[in-house]
Amino acid sequence: MSDDGSLSGSAEITAASNVVVINAGSLYLKIGRASDALPVVGPQAIARRNKCKNNLFPCQEDPYLVSAVKLDKESNKQLQEVQSSVLNILSSCLTSSGYPRNTTSKDKLTEFNKRVKPVVLPKSSCSSKQWTSVDNRPDVLIGDDVLLLKPTEPYHIRWPMRRGLLNIHTGIGGSINSIVSDLETIWAFFIEKKLEIDLKSLSNYKAVLTIPDVYNRNHVKELIKMILNGLGFGSCFVHHESVFATFGAGLSAATVVDVGDQKTSICCVEDGLSARCARLTLEYGGSDITQVLHYLLKQRSFPYSECKSESRVGGMLLQELKENFCHLDINLCGVRERQFQVRIPEQPVLQYNILLADECLVAPLALFHPELFAITGLNKKIRTLCRNEGDSEDPFDENYLIQTKRKYGETVEISGAGTENFGNTDQLCDDELDTCEVPMNANDKELKCDQLLGLDQAIIQCIDRCDNDDTKRRMYNCVLVVGGGINFKGVETWLQNRLSVQIPLQYRTGQCIDIVTNPKDIDPRFVVWKGAAVMSLLDTSQELWITKREWNRTGIRILREKAPFVW
Repeated sequence: MSDDGSLSGSAEITAASNVVVINAGSLYLKIGRASDALPVVGPQAIARRNKCKNNLFPCQEDPYLVSAVKLDKESNKQLQEVQSSVLNILSSCLTSSGYPRNTTSKDKLTEFNKRVKPVVLPKSSCSSKQWTSVDNRPDVLIGDDVLLLKPTEPYHIRWPMRRGLLNIHTGIGGSINSIVSDLETIWAFFIEKKLEIDLKSLSNYKAVLTIPDVYNRNHVKELIKMILNGLGFGSCFVHHESVFATFGAGLSAATVVDVGDQKTSICCVEDGLSARCARLTLEYGGSDITQVLHYLLKQRSFPYSECKSESRVGGMLLQELKENFCHLDINLCGVRERQFQVRIPEQPVLQYNILLADECLVAPLALFHPELFAITGLNKKIRTLCRNEGDSEDPFDENYLIQTKRKYGETVEISGAGTENFGNTDQLCDDELDTCEVPMNANDKELKCDQLLGLDQAIIQCIDRCDNDDTKRRMYNCVLVVGGGINFKGVETWLQNRLSVQIPLQYRTGQCIDIVTNPKDIDPRFVVWKGAAVMSLLDTSQELWITKREWNRTGIRILREKAPFVW
């Protein structure tokens, strides 16, 4: 300890090395010690060997990408109209130099791509992939081994997270217990093999769990139970992804836009607190953009016609094409010839040339024209915090208090942790109150959820639900963009232009909106994880840790006292 009473550098490093930060996404898991510069990243997938004989229960595989749907004639017509509308908008845009953008003949692209033949690369000039070896018939495969598992092998392949939530379904392994068990196995593998931490010593470690801004109470409860009693961590600390993002970026106030692989979250955060009614989650993300790109490529006679988006190999190739080709740079226009390689284990490596134009711009623009996401289904939802349905382990929650007060004709005012106040709660039992977990203020407006919102519209909606004009003005001034699903060149300029014309006059300060995409030169994929690592080491966070003993004694009730947000 130093003379001023603070911990020395070595003591801080030792404390940080005993904290494991877990950021579980729909596709990738980001996990590491708080002392690490970057987390370990790996596919959050698991394959379990099918032990049933005679094909009694056929192997099932969750898709790598979100599944594309077969559109009916009317839906396909509407999709074509939206696509034409977006292309017309692009044709009327000017580059940053003031010149009109070049338009391209669709027929020219199609004719060229139809004539493209693959070039077989010599083995000496490239490294081919290999299927995962299963000669010793392992019962479980995890992470990268799952991605290259041969399709004919007898394994059930599962992705425990979908659209940012636990992937609960009616099929094999779709119960909440099975999903949590899969996550426990995956996380234990990464902790033991990648972080080189003995699982028997986890009682000496602390775990930080990032949870979505719009969370499911039961899912959070099961994950905390698994971390403390399943994996055996000594204590656990949970908080929202958006709040962690502001800590990672070093911002005191921001509208956080987190675009992941399968969901997009928008939340207004100020001084480490997020307004409950200013949070929403949209059921689209980077994987949906990949499917839109594939749809557009097929219209231009994609030369690798054997590519199937529903297969793992095809899905990974399409993801690679999206990351390499897609952008939001209005200055990139006209025809561009690009190359890509197809690497399938046990097959020659093929190289294709392809002509591309505005397809690479239209696909990510689906974030602002969500009608294009019809390619992955029309039943996407806008999620907000749902009403607290109660828990048998927590009988004296706000529902109990409200019902007790209503019985005696009194009015209740609930205050959570001294940070958020809610008005008259008599309407909580109204059947129409479905969008908020606790009653809203009289000034709150219901979110317009009759159609899917574009990214800019969702941001406006969230900020509009903040409490006062000063807060709204601060939220408009700074927008923090994180996540790997929107990591496109030019996104900050496009988002700034879209928002600038929609900000109400009373909130305009005369300055450009600050769109932050690479705070402190941190990869946007890791901002949430980095913020969780930083926040977990603060002195003010030490009282927020939930110990295993506290959890086993009081269960979910402890979150009302220890969670740094209104539970």
